[in-house]
Parts: sequence; C-alpha cells; structure tokens
Amino acid sequence: MKARTAVCPACGGPVAFQVSSSLVTICDFCHSVVARGDKKPEDCGKIADVADLNSPLSVGMTGSVENKAFHVTGRVQYKHPSGAMWNEWYLSFPGDRWGWLAEAQGNLYLMFEQRLKSGSALAQFDAIELGQSFEVRDESLKVTEKAIAEVAAAEGEIPWAVRPGLPHSYADLKSEGGSIGTLDFSSSPTRFFLGKRVTMESLGMTPNSGWGAPKDITVQALQLNCPKCAGSLELFAPDQSLRVTCPNCNALLDADQGKLKYLETLSTRKIKPVLPLGSKGKLQGKEYTVVGFMRRHVVYEGKTYPWSEYLLYNPEVNFRWLVKTDDSHWSFVEQIDFPGNITSGTTIRYQGDSYRLFDRGDAIVSYVVGEFPWRVTVGETSFTSDYIAPPYMLSFEQTLPTATSGPETVNQEIAVSKGVYVTVDEIEKAFSLTNLRRPLGVGAIQPAPKMGYRFLYSNIAFLVALYMISTLIGLLRPDRRPDGTLLMIAMGFVTLYPIIVLLYRWSYETQRWRNSDFNPYAQS
Repeated sequence: MKARTAVCPACGGPVAFQVSSSLVTICDFCHSVVARGDKKPEDCGKIADVADLNSPLSVGMTGSVENKAFHVTGRVQYKHPSGAMWNEWYLSFPGDRWGWLAEAQGNLYLMFEQRLKSGSALAQFDAIELGQSFEVRDESLKVTEKAIAEVAAAEGEIPWAVRPGLPHSYADLKSEGGSIGTLDFSSSPTRFFLGKRVTMESLGMTPNSGWGAPKDITVQALQLNCPKCAGSLELFAPDQSLRVTCPNCNALLDADQGKLKYLETLSTRKIKPVLPLGSKGKLQGKEYTVVGFMRRHVVYEGKTYPWSEYLLYNPEVNFRWLVKTDDSHWSFVEQIDFPGNITSGTTIRYQGDSYRLFDRGDAIVSYVVGEFPWRVTVGETSFTSDYIAPPYMLSFEQTLPTATSGPETVNQEIAVSKGVYVTVDEIEKAFSLTNLRRPLGVGAIQPAPKMGYRFLYSNIAFLVALYMISTLIGLLRPDRRPDGTLLMIAMGFVTLYPIIVLLYRWSYETQRWRNSDFNPYAQS
C-alpha cells in the first residue's frame, strides 16, 4: 500500500497518510493537526501530546474482527466534563472501512457506524434524556450518559477533522443484551455507533504488536511542593490526577499533568485515615497504593450517617475503592458496566443474582485528602441508590449540579459500581496492619453464617444414628430396652439445634435491614 506524503505546513517536517481515507494526521515533529488535501495540506493548529493512561494499545498494532484484519492508525483523547480522560482508537479495515475502540475504566468497546433513520428521535441532543429507551435492531437501549467533552490530544491518522479543544457532544446507551451505543452530535447529521465490549484476546492481536502489561509494575511517584505552604507532595498517578489535597495545610489543588494550582483552603478539621496515604496492600491478587481518602455522608431525618472511602490505584487495572462504614464494615468496590434496566424499582438482576433496594439518598462529600481522577470538591453531591445481595452491593450514582455549575455545563451520567464485603482480617493481612477496630452489629452486605447442606445432612444422620443405636440395644438386650422418653428428649435436642441456627440467621437478616426504609421484614 502506497503512502501519501506531504510537508507539514507548520514546521516543514514530512508527514504521511498511510490510509487513503484518512482526513487528518498528527505531525510527529510539531504536533500540528494536518488535514489532507492532495495538493496543499492545511494546518489545523497544534494539539497537545497524548497523556500516558497506561493503555495496552498503541498506534501500529494489528488484529482482526471476524477474519477481517485491521490496523490501529490513530487515537483521540477526550476530556470529560469531570476532568477525567479517555481514549478512542481508530481501526482501519480493508475497503476504506473504519471502526473504533473506546477505552474507559480498563474496558474496550468495539464500535461501527450505523445509519440513523431520517427524523429519528436519537438525532436531537437536547431531546435526549437520561434513562430514555430506544429500540435498535430489536434491542432496547437506555441512555446512561449525556455530556459535552472536548478533544484534548491526538496522534496518528484519524478519519475526521480533529481539532484541539473541539467540543464533543455525545450520549452513551446500553442494553441488557450487552450492546453499547454512542450518539455523536458533534457533526451534522448526528452519527450513531453500535458495538459491544471486547477483549484483547478476542481481537486477535498479533504477537509482534508489543501489547501486554509487564508482570511487575512499579508505581512511579512524582515529588512536588504545595503552592500554598511549600510542603512536599507525592503524586502516584500524575497523568490522571485532577484534584490533590495537601495533607500539610489542607489546601485543595487543581492538578494538570502534575502541575499544581491553588484553589482554596478547606475549612475542615484534619482526619487521620486508618489506611495512610501511600500505603500499599494486596487485594484480589493485585497490589494497590492508597492515593486518596474522602469522607461522605447522608442526612436522614435530621441525623447524619457518615462513611469513609479510600481510593486505590494500580497502573494495570486503574482505580478501585475500599469503603469503610463507621461501624467498621469494609467493602472492595470497582466501577462496572451495568447493561441492565436502570429503573426506580426495588429489585434488579445482575449476573444471575437478585438485588434488593437497601437505601436511597443524597451523598455529600465532607472531607478530601490525597489525589483523585476527577475534580472533586467538598460539598459535591450525588444521588445514590444501593441494592444488596450479600456479600455484594450495586451502587448507582448520579452527580447533582452545584451552585458553581454553569448553564453550559452538561454532564448527566449514571455511574454503577459493584462492591464485595471484605473482613477486617483481610484488610489487616493485605496492608500488614494489626489491631484494627472490629465491626459492630451486622453490615449491609455482611454475609450471614452458612448452615449448608452438610450441616443438615449431619444432623439427619445423627438422628438416624441415635434411633438405630436405641433399636440395636433393644434387640441385643431385650431385658434392658432403652428408655423411650430419654431417646425422644435426645432427638429433640438434636432437632432443636438447626432450628436455633435458622432463628439466628433470621435475626441476622432483620438486623441487617433494621435502618432501611425498604425493610422487607418490617410489619405493616
């Protein structure tokens, strides 16, 4: 395949268009966006270097989809309204066909453009609402996010006229069948892309692609000084951190690629985290570093219910959370793709389990320290709904607008996370700690003691054994037949034990739901 070559109009360096249908390419020398015109390339302005987001992909990699080979020709990095960034990789297929891979939260989504019907309700950005359903190819897709991002960086060849700072209006949709849809309102007419979640293995990446995270990944920390108090700071994820709180003076700092800017001093008392910032622990086979700590709370009937959240970072799997309630119950939390039906109902299903609504409310941030991958502020409020199926919890969060949100700000999203109960002993072992506070009462997703089939079988076997022993003695010694009353008492005690266990489990469940407005055991 012959490459089309040209001279960059900004710096005079050579640029090449490897794909005949590419519209722009990024100059390797000055990072200008060069639009293709076979006689006179047009300089569209310079664009920032792409940020290192620890992606397993790179320009030049190859793979295949349904036996059709592709080349990764370029990528665009977008900045979310929250400040977070994500990659979109462009795949060139034979016959000038394009696809793209969206990469977010460590997941990959393969998308291809689909034609929208004339006059489709999907084509109007202002008419789209969060939770709205649309029928696409006999599937019901629900709108899970609506926002306006902007182009932050790019590299390689791209099939559309990318420009730095270009606004990107979009809406994301998901179906229970696993389909993913994206509406792109940045051009006219509106473009619609449909696809599904994929893995590197399913894409058949070639061995020489260079893909693959190293077996041992070291978190590189960046040493900086607070612009307010000049105290030393250590950033563990400088390419992704957007907010940093100085532990010395409580100053809230804006972080942009490791560059710090003072915003304000938080007027809250200092809180000492149980897990110190910078401490390392191994959970679910991965080593994480504690990079951030926050306190959140809900207010219900005039009473405040607080909890703590620890932000964990591993460059291979990105961010996770450890959540600790004030009665010392812990859970390990990760953001997930929830393809199910997001409704206001009291039960939902996910991966074969039925989850019941436990609580709803406005969760408010009251304290932050450390670094975070979004522009967190004290007072930030999210409407949350928690569904439980012990030892698991599904949490739905929608960030609510604040007084500082301008009318032009559009960021409507339902973020879904899944938590699993973690014992105090597991936390102590993971972080090499001792004497952590033991939990009080029954936690919302603390698993109840198991009785199991073995327990029941053992109990029945013991009853049978008692009866057989009594019968055998009666046959061997007819003159000294065992007292039937004592036998009935003994069998009664054996039968009583599983009843006591069942009552204990029942008490366990009623205690779990005691403070929930959706208590299924509450009397009418």
